[in-house]
Amino acid sequence: MNKRTTLAIIIILISVALSFLTVFYNKQNTPVCSYDGTRIEPIYEVDIKQKDGRLLRFCSVYCAKGWFKEKPGEVDSVIVTDEITGEKIDAAIAFFVESEVVAIEATQNRIHAFKNKEYAVNHARQYKGKIIDNPFSLKER
Repeated sequence: MNKRTTLAIIIILISVALSFLTVFYNKQNTPVCSYDGTRIEPIYEVDIKQKDGRLLRFCSVYCAKGWFKEKPGEVDSVIVTDEITGEKIDAAIAFFVESEVVAIEATQNRIHAFKNKEYAVNHARQYKGKIIDNPFSLKER
């Protein structure tokens, strides 16, 4: 092997190693759900701001509701991430779709958030889900 070939192989190996390290680093630094410890995908974030100002992050409305049912008096506001736009929206104006087809592996229960009711209705039809007016209601469905 000549020097150029050897150098090319070394550069490729270093690039591959850096790629793996970047993926590992990013995975280790993604936030985890405050309820069940699941790593959070950004599009599925649910944030609950507590009355003392602390912010908790959850991987789904399902987990946020589980935490909320245990401590409803500690909640100042609930913010969800719109699944289509990625925009943060207040849960009071959000529309939610529950679907058994599109499920998160850790809970087998996924609730999707949409700011636009049309998106929510289309998603509900596509996945045979149903619209939930208030996922944080303390009444059991």
